[in-house]
Amino acid sequence: LFFFHSLSLMGTFLGHASTGSFFFIIGFFIFVRSLNLKRFSILRTSDTLLTTPSVLIIFGGVVYTLGEYGGMVTSHVASPMSHLQHFLMSFWFILGGVVQLLHMKRKFKGVGFLFFYPLMFIVLSILFGTHPQPLPSLNMGHKIMSLLFLCQGVIEALILLSGQFFNRPHIISRLKYINYNVHNYDSNCTLPTQMPPPACDCGCGIKKSNISPIYNNPVIYTTGLPSLQAFVLMFAGCIDWVMAMVFFRHQYFDVSFEEMYKEQVGSDMDMDDMDEHSEDGETMASMQALANILWIMMGLVVFQVIVAFIL
Repeated sequence: LFFFHSLSLMGTFLGHASTGSFFFIIGFFIFVRSLNLKRFSILRTSDTLLTTPSVLIIFGGVVYTLGEYGGMVTSHVASPMSHLQHFLMSFWFILGGVVQLLHMKRKFKGVGFLFFYPLMFIVLSILFGTHPQPLPSLNMGHKIMSLLFLCQGVIEALILLSGQFFNRPHIISRLKYINYNVHNYDSNCTLPTQMPPPACDCGCGIKKSNISPIYNNPVIYTTGLPSLQAFVLMFAGCIDWVMAMVFFRHQYFDVSFEEMYKEQVGSDMDMDDMDEHSEDGETMASMQALANILWIMMGLVVFQVIVAFIL
């Protein structure tokens, strides 16, 4: 119970650090895949590795839902409904990941299901944008996270649409292979009546794949969108870690939010007794938080350049 209480989503150091690490790892995985390196080509052709981000989304959502529930039942919060917004975030992770995984495996065949995963990020954008915080730095962090999730939703939609409507030879060839595996057997269901296609007709080199061709269509890597997708996720992970450090000070160094608020706004006024001076201080604190986030963004760009050079 202590573990689940500590993991309570978004309200603790561990909550922010876990989600930040989660976003960064998935983003880094997608970043390496987007580099189009021959020795990592399996990341773009293996069914298992292509579905890995969706599986991680589901796993993370389940763990954080359990953590939020544990935090609710072990805390002394007056109203358990205060956890509702956190539950909503984790539920959407699970729902978005499950729908995309099933669509990848062609359990859902409608084109409309393409938009469910991007919708997940749009909902998360709304939730983060309406999630009040006690400090200007945390408020700015959540606003930027909200913007990043909105961008991520648009990027995900563009990637899936590119995979659906471009490079038709790949789509047709892969569907023929899948249909061959499912239907092309003799009356005794023992031997295939003809040999399957040796490889994809578009020249991508994929030989065996039973997931929807939308997701392994190599055309998406020519758009630059996967690189942008990776950057946004890694950036969100970095911001989450910055916010985690605020909670770290609060939880493990016993620094109250009241004290941190006064540090940030440069005023001795309490949060409940704001005057015009403290409002100006809060504006300056928000601007400083935004400047710090921009420095993090520059550092992330440098990090990706170094990794790309090394690999």
